[in-house]
This record gives sequence, structure tokens and C-alpha cells, in this order.
Amino acid sequence: MARKPKRAAAAATPARRGGRKPGEWKLLTPEKLKAFRAENRISRARLAELLGVSSTSVQNWETNTVASMKIQERLAQLIAAGPAAIPPSTKAPSLWDRGSTSSNRGDPALLATGTIVAGYLQVKGGELGVDELLGLIRSVRQALA
Repeated sequence: MARKPKRAAAAATPARRGGRKPGEWKLLTPEKLKAFRAENRISRARLAELLGVSSTSVQNWETNTVASMKIQERLAQLIAAGPAAIPPSTKAPSLWDRGSTSSNRGDPALLATGTIVAGYLQVKGGELGVDELLGLIRSVRQALA
């Protein structure tokens, strides 16, 4: 009695990664999603925050993965409502988001120093002379070092 090879059945069906079955875009297309983000200047991270998913998921939807029907419905509603329906971000801005420029993004100590000194000046309410202000900045920098 001859045995059948075990791998013959596996070769008949293509291997699939991940747990989801492949689907199709029914309510919108990846191109429409990209265009909506571009026209309204919405980052992948912001769209992901609105939908409760990761920004990687949004990136995948724009390239090669199909979103679930639940997500497609939410995206279609968001696109139909337009940018006015997008609520402001609930995420608290980080130190990097507060008035940072390309010249100071690379130095977190400089940004922290500015934040601490500004907070100190708001609490004290008084004006400092140039020498006092420089002394305060030096003290904060030394404390952060």
C-alpha cells in the first residue's frame, strides 16, 4: 500500500500570512483614501487616531491591504462628511510639537530648558534682566546635564 505525500495538499493551496481572509475595497479605493489625506493635509498618524488603529494600518491600506468593512464604512463616512467633521486631536502635544523649529528639534535639552524657563517666568510674573535670565538658563542647563 503506497502512502500519499503529505505536502501534496499544502501545495494545492497558496500559503497565506496573517489571520484575515483577503477581501476587497467596496466603499472606496486606496487612491481615494490617499487623495483625501493629501487634500485635507491629514497625516497617517492623525487618521489612525481617528479610526482607533495604528498608522501602519493606514499605510498598508494605501498600498496593498484591504481594510475591514467596518473600517471602510467609517472611512467612507469621514470622507463624505468632509474635513469640517474631523474633531481636533485629543492627543496632548509633546515637547517636540510646541513651537519647535528645524533648528532645535535635535536638542531636547534646549527645548526642555526653554519650557522650564518660560514656566518659571510665568509663575514669577516679574521681568528679569539679561544677566539674571542668562543665569537662570545656565542653572537649568546644568541641572539637566
